[in-house]
Amino acid sequence: MKLFIITVLMLNSSFSQDDFYEFIIAPNDSIMDWGGGVGTHLNLNGNDLILTGSGLQGMDYYIIDNSEWNFIQKFEFSYGNPVGSNQYLESNYFYARNWGPNIPGEGASLGRVNEVKKAGGQWVAGSSINGPDNNLFNFGLALNVKNGLMSGMAIDFNVYYDTLVTTMGDSIFNWFKDSHLYIYKKDFETWNEPWILIQQEEFSAFEHSQITRTLIKPDELLISFQKYNFLGYDEETGEASEEGKVMHYIWNGENYEYYQTIYPPTQAYQGNFGNFMISNNEWLFISAFKENNYGVVHAYYKEGIDWVYTQAITPSLYDLGDKFGEKLDLEGEILVVSSAYRDDAGPSSGAVFVFELKETEGGPLCIEYKKLFSSDLEAVDAFGGNVQVSGDYIAVGAPLKNNLNGRV
Repeated sequence: MKLFIITVLMLNSSFSQDDFYEFIIAPNDSIMDWGGGVGTHLNLNGNDLILTGSGLQGMDYYIIDNSEWNFIQKFEFSYGNPVGSNQYLESNYFYARNWGPNIPGEGASLGRVNEVKKAGGQWVAGSSINGPDNNLFNFGLALNVKNGLMSGMAIDFNVYYDTLVTTMGDSIFNWFKDSHLYIYKKDFETWNEPWILIQQEEFSAFEHSQITRTLIKPDELLISFQKYNFLGYDEETGEASEEGKVMHYIWNGENYEYYQTIYPPTQAYQGNFGNFMISNNEWLFISAFKENNYGVVHAYYKEGIDWVYTQAITPSLYDLGDKFGEKLDLEGEILVVSSAYRDDAGPSSGAVFVFELKETEGGPLCIEYKKLFSSDLEAVDAFGGNVQVSGDYIAVGAPLKNNLNGRV
């Protein structure tokens, strides 16, 4: 019998060094029928935990009850195509991008976004959102969802309240092809109502590179381009600098209107600024996971409608290739940062860093609190391949653990 484990770390509000406890759970074996890489994608929200892997066609659903994680349901998505790189869980709604449907006769993936609703303790299929243009690829790959508002692209999507944003690209693999962003709205009082397209934008690859991430809130939209050539092309190699940038849009009552561009505070060659973004009403964190060859997370604080730069966040100890900041999550006063390629217990064993957000006399500050490991950390676990924080729990993916079967 194949067995992988889930590591969930518990914390409480007193922030003592003994606040973290590791829970080891053996999930339902059915998830292994869908492939390995468990921990590549995970979602934690309150008492709900949803797991998928790098090649999975569905999800396994768990719920915490009296400090025990119990398997509740296996849910398989239509078309039988593996779930893609993005999925979001918000309250009673779950969104996941997968590869189908394919282009007839060509086998290339158009992509789609699946919506699932929790009803009566079980997840049931809802709407499916397909791209409006069948000449474009990878619809929904940049997906992000928050309370029904959705935004995304060929690498990401995002949802918040009653709005959904998603993206597509003119090419499946080439970063330097044009990107298309679509914004939808939906009336959630009627579950079966479709998502209605309200706005679309096109971004020239020559000017921007392709979209990497989207982050949507009721009053603003952030779009990152991690391979934007801020320093221009290298004439000898023809390669872009991959400096990165983030475009900031404001809701004007009818649509999202361009407001400003956030450029990286340091001009790091191939820093990939905008690889990941996370925000609440006060803080914005933008990662540049290749900056200085180990990774930096840049912190911003909200003043009016502007994001004002406050600090560059790095761990107390770092090394080349750590990829600090490849994944982030944020709740309340806790920021969780992945560093899946750290070598503390061997090559790419990985680690996760927890930071506290503080108001100090000198202004807002993000302070390192603790570095987390699994109890049996070893080389090539990639501990920190994904991270989620919710309430008293932090869920950490280690997708290469146990001969690539993965664990969380």
